[in-house]
Amino acid sequence: MKGSILVMLIFLITPAGAFSQVTEEDLIGTWFPVMELDEKGDTTFFVSTPNLLAFHPNGEGKAEFPGERTKEYPFSYKVFTDSIYAETQNNSLFFQAIKPHKDRLTLIFSKEQTISFVRLPEYSYSKNLEALEETLSGGTWEFPLPDYERKDLLLFQYELSHLKDSSRTHRTPWNKAYSSLRPYDDDRNKVDGLLWSVSQHKNTFVLHIDFGWDIDKYQTFLVKRFDNKSMTVDFWREGIRYEVNVKKLPQPTIKQIAKKVRKLTRFKWRFESEKVPKTYDSLDIRNWDRTHDYFEELPPYNNDSTLLIKQSDLDQNLLILEFSNDSTYTVYREERVLDTGSWRFIFDDKRLVLQSSKDSGLSDGVFGGYVFIDKVRRNTLKISRDFLHNQSRSYWNNFSYPETYKPYRKRN
Repeated sequence: MKGSILVMLIFLITPAGAFSQVTEEDLIGTWFPVMELDEKGDTTFFVSTPNLLAFHPNGEGKAEFPGERTKEYPFSYKVFTDSIYAETQNNSLFFQAIKPHKDRLTLIFSKEQTISFVRLPEYSYSKNLEALEETLSGGTWEFPLPDYERKDLLLFQYELSHLKDSSRTHRTPWNKAYSSLRPYDDDRNKVDGLLWSVSQHKNTFVLHIDFGWDIDKYQTFLVKRFDNKSMTVDFWREGIRYEVNVKKLPQPTIKQIAKKVRKLTRFKWRFESEKVPKTYDSLDIRNWDRTHDYFEELPPYNNDSTLLIKQSDLDQNLLILEFSNDSTYTVYREERVLDTGSWRFIFDDKRLVLQSSKDSGLSDGVFGGYVFIDKVRRNTLKISRDFLHNQSRSYWNNFSYPETYKPYRKRN
């Protein structure tokens, strides 16, 4: 539910007396979801909305839902034995509650969905919300989180944009600010919608990462301690609490970046070779998700398909990349310009984001993307490309194998 509180609060009503009596006093407080069960009683990997649920005295409450347009939906409620009658501005409904035990509250949404909450803890420290926002903004943070089977740790790296620089920032009654986010280790950064936010609930700070490509997937952390280099947070997965030590990755110095820029922009770079992994296919057929000519089969629209990068361009060493020190780039097939635009570093000095200057609705070909720099030396550039391709208004990302480039000629 992102647009209607009704989806969140419609619960299955079971026979009276099936649960111990719940009182308003039991419910008072802010509750944080930690575990969800499906109709078979199995835990789900992600907890669906809501993100926080607050019951206040005198039958008033608020429900918070994650997402760019996060809102705190007010409701009034009355308790009847093991059921709760709630009213919102547009709806009146019942939902079921199991009497809280050891600061745990269980709510039954439907036969398919039961969610357990814990009472939101209160951590005591003197720093304010603005200090946390400033600490997190503009840095790359590494979160070691448990995998699906909780047998190992997965490292998630996120670059958090400055809140003041984001056109998507807004505030809500619970003093929440949203801004954009980029994950380092996968391709979700190509999807418009990943967001981060922080909010404050009494003495507890909540850090929220929202995967905009799926409304039911997000990560929420309760911040226990933070400074300019690290954080300690509580993270819940399938009802188990993990204390996670998060660290800020070191940023390259201005001098280090300037040195790499000089090397990167000194030459035009001509493609020399690609490192194709060994195939398990007895026919030795390559991965068709990579740079190949399968798109030749698509019917033409009214644009120029010769602007696409083809496998033949690599086989004949025709692909040339040029990065200028004025933060512009050009992609060539020999003298033919395939794409132009601006480039900049993201995360550190190992990834470039390319913003094409072309209108993708008016032309086929390459439209920016990402360049992952493995090595740049005076006479060698090793990268992987992740370019956006368009033919006949059919868009896809064109992932390359690791590629080696050699200097083509010095730039003027």
